[in-house]
Amino acid sequence: VSRNAADDIDLASVERAHIISILRKTKGNKAKAARLLGIHRRKLYRLLERFSIDPNFDESSLADE
Repeated sequence: VSRNAADDIDLASVERAHIISILRKTKGNKAKAARLLGIHRRKLYRLLERFSIDPNFDESSLADE
């Protein structure tokens, strides 16, 4: 079985990156982000906790990423 770069990316990393991307797009507005993600805002907050994303998201909170 051959491996490539895609094999090294796990689903959680992809989910986390997508949530961060949407939060950036909505300038941290969780209601808009949840709508774009097609989930309820409470689910978004649970995902923020699971992926260790600051619920008071702003660009400075992700400067290292």
